[in-house]
Amino acid sequence: GTECCSPGSAINLQLQLNNALKLNLPTTFMLRYDTLQNSEFLNLIGNYQTNSNIEWGAFLEITPQLAQDAGVLYLGNKDNWYEAQFAYLIGYSQSDRQKIITTYMEQFKKIFADYPKSSTAWMIDPFSLQILKKDYGVLIHQITREQMGVDSYTLYGGPAHYPYYPSLNWALVPSQKATNEQMPIIVRQTITDPVNNYGDDTSSYTSQPNDYALR
Repeated sequence: GTECCSPGSAINLQLQLNNALKLNLPTTFMLRYDTLQNSEFLNLIGNYQTNSNIEWGAFLEITPQLAQDAGVLYLGNKDNWYEAQFAYLIGYSQSDRQKIITTYMEQFKKIFADYPKSSTAWMIDPFSLQILKKDYGVLIHQITREQMGVDSYTLYGGPAHYPYYPSLNWALVPSQKATNEQMPIIVRQTITDPVNNYGDDTSSYTSQPNDYALR
């Protein structure tokens, strides 16, 4: 979207859509709340809503407008918005997390006539995961890769590559059961190099395109 926090552009979205369709790649686009309120983005998205190769999901990064619409106090600003306590649900009380998720999901449903089957946020808590699965039917949630000090925080210690059902009390720990119907499946944003990434404080040995090109 175009709100304060690392604004995007409909031109870039169009380029990505063009490439996905040209290469016949099934593609999921995760949409931030400010996209769901922007007519330029929505007009573009509307052109592809019936395309079976394109899926639309929920990007649960919290912007000032999402917090305001949910009736939640937002303490970030244009300079520190990316810090985890402002941008992600883990920085808010459980009651505020519920409000934020509900506000996002109802806006999404207004546009797509249904709730998303997939969601993403670079990190998330088990309370929110249970809401996403139980109340909205989200089947899969993407977190970010293992990383050391990137974007002001470290995410370290979970399974690095494979999909898993998380336990009920910590999203990075796999459930001891083969399936866990109370939670969506967790996947990682990118593959991490099994040797070089560990102990490297740049966390840049990954399959993320810019990292791959660099290394």
